[in-house]
Amino acid sequence: MLKFNVIFAFALINSVYAQDVEIEPASRVLFVVEGSRLTVVCSNKLFTEQRPIWFKVSSSPATVTLITDHLNGKTVERAQMEFQSFSQDDVGIYNCSLSPTSQKISINLKMIKEYKVGDHFYYGNKTTTLSCHIEIQDTTVTFLEWQYQHAPGDSHFKLQEGNSSITIDRPTREDAGVYNAIFKINQPGFEAINHTCSVEYTAGPLVLNMKRSKNLDLNEDLHLICEILGYPPAVAKWVRNSVVNITQDERTEIKEYNGYKGAELVIKSIKYEEAGNYTCIAYSAEFMNSSSKSITVRVKDPLAWVWPLAGIAAEIVLLALIILICSKIQNRRMKINENEPFKRGGSRKQGEKYE
Repeated sequence: MLKFNVIFAFALINSVYAQDVEIEPASRVLFVVEGSRLTVVCSNKLFTEQRPIWFKVSSSPATVTLITDHLNGKTVERAQMEFQSFSQDDVGIYNCSLSPTSQKISINLKMIKEYKVGDHFYYGNKTTTLSCHIEIQDTTVTFLEWQYQHAPGDSHFKLQEGNSSITIDRPTREDAGVYNAIFKINQPGFEAINHTCSVEYTAGPLVLNMKRSKNLDLNEDLHLICEILGYPPAVAKWVRNSVVNITQDERTEIKEYNGYKGAELVIKSIKYEEAGNYTCIAYSAEFMNSSSKSITVRVKDPLAWVWPLAGIAAEIVLLALIILICSKIQNRRMKINENEPFKRGGSRKQGEKYE
């Protein structure tokens, strides 16, 4: 029911329920950030056709929508009060009842006014300062701490007087993100609650360098990671050979990595035709700019090492055959030479030699 930047203050005394109506959210006091959207619902607990009535002390309430629901076969009449953009005019006590004379239940809506200053990263920045402080009418507020993604003792960050501001020395793109100032809200008669004021330090996208190349065997899985910096998180896409947009299919999976959508690519059982130049492009709609890096993927036959050896072996076999054939030819010639005198019809006498 409750949407955007609303804080509950639970009463230490009195109930948030009446005999015949109840309010959701179940709180006696709600602290709502200025400009937030809020929905509060009052329901008839008696399961009758009588509809609840919202009314505000000293003025009329915001837009009220009457809703008829069904719960376990019973009809429940509800009155839904909506605030599209909560403002000072909406602050006050709101009552709900089934009739002006019946028992009523109240909820007190208070507004949190945030004064916050963020910043954007630029190359060459020596320092940047983020700040937030809040005001709530007739309510005591105490600053507690800053929460961010770095160690609290990091000298890279300095808290200024009053601790409602934080200074970053020599900021880098890695410092971009959300910084939360935590405040304590004190209300007499209620439990103390905390409020988070979020301040953004933004930066355009930057894709970090990849390896120049990656070698895979045929049917091996390709796994690529695109390391991206910047906030808000950019959206990544993959392109092969500058023309083919890679999309998800039964063999291709594109996943979120480190908070950046589409930054991880997996292709199962890669094929020869999928070799090429893979480019990760990180685009930020917030800043209308992009960053990209590429890697060359080669796909080779897993038996490729065999072919040179097979070639050498074939050459050896061929050479052996040549030697064998030549040897046989030479032997045949020698036999022919030995038999040549007999073919000419002569015969040797004992001790006679042929020149």
